Amino acid sequence: MTAAAPGTAASGTAATAPTSTEVSFDAQGTTTYATLEEPAHPSGRKLPAALLIAGSGPTDRNGNPKTGESPDTLRLVADLLARQGIASLRFDKYFSGKTGAGRFAGKASTITVDDFLDQATAAYSFLRGRPGIDPGKLLLVGHSQGGKYALVLANSLSPRPAGLCLLEPGDLRLLTVHELQLDEHIAGWVRSGALTSAAGRQNSRLVHAQIVSFRTTGSATTSGMAPQVARAFTSVINPNNAAYSRSDDELVPATYAAKLPSSTKVLMTDGTRDSKIPPSSTGPLVSALRRAHVSGPGYRLIKGIDHDLHLADQPDSTQVLAPAVVDVIDSWSKEF
Repeated sequence: MTAAAPGTAASGTAATAPTSTEVSFDAQGTTTYATLEEPAHPSGRKLPAALLIAGSGPTDRNGNPKTGESPDTLRLVADLLARQGIASLRFDKYFSGKTGAGRFAGKASTITVDDFLDQATAAYSFLRGRPGIDPGKLLLVGHSQGGKYALVLANSLSPRPAGLCLLEPGDLRLLTVHELQLDEHIAGWVRSGALTSAAGRQNSRLVHAQIVSFRTTGSATTSGMAPQVARAFTSVINPNNAAYSRSDDELVPATYAAKLPSSTKVLMTDGTRDSKIPPSSTGPLVSALRRAHVSGPGYRLIKGIDHDLHLADQPDSTQVLAPAVVDVIDSWSKEF
């Protein structure tokens, strides 16, 4: 086989060079900034294309939170997809990157999950309308909470996405995940001696009671909680994000997964060292995907991988995907 010369396709037709372009689109009056990646391809050929959706909090288009880590998870995924001939769009969601607060400036406490879903819908529409994109091969790739958003959106977008790549996705209701994580923190503090066993049990009971209260009444208190437990509790449940947390908590990922068309090609990953989405919590979502009879690689449990798709002994800001993660994403993306 003779390799094609640069700038030409193997068939002799002209090839379009790869591009990485800063773009923007409107989402309910907010200019949302994004990066459009288009791989090299034969001129005139329409490309499959993926919308990449970041995880929870003010996480930017590359998958970097404001807490200081810079794993570049979504940029790395975009690069990987480009090598498979798949275009992608990744965007700075509200409160991150160049987009910033947008129309929620000065009123961050009013934002709900619907606003984030609407922003992602606008991104999908923008991608669908780009020249050179195949509308029959639109894909959703979501990391962490972005995976949960992808499941919700897959049931409402037009055209329906041909495939979903759910990378360490939010697999339970938001406050259920929060309670599980708090219980793990409390257990760790008991093991380290920071809390006694009795205090650990008492704090777990208080956390559970206040999550029930927040779900039913919209109010909660940290009264009686140990200081470290109270700080962790209010990272998700506080006046500034109460509207968001309650609205997101209403979304049950398994319910949306069960409604997916059987033609949808799905990959769902979970790492054995993911402390945020532990394998023990994935059962309902995995079962729902099986009931939907979706195709694709399906659920893949990956040994030694953490939430940012690293090997667990690598620093948080290591900008590399673990080899096993690359392999499973390749196995999904080659279908398009």
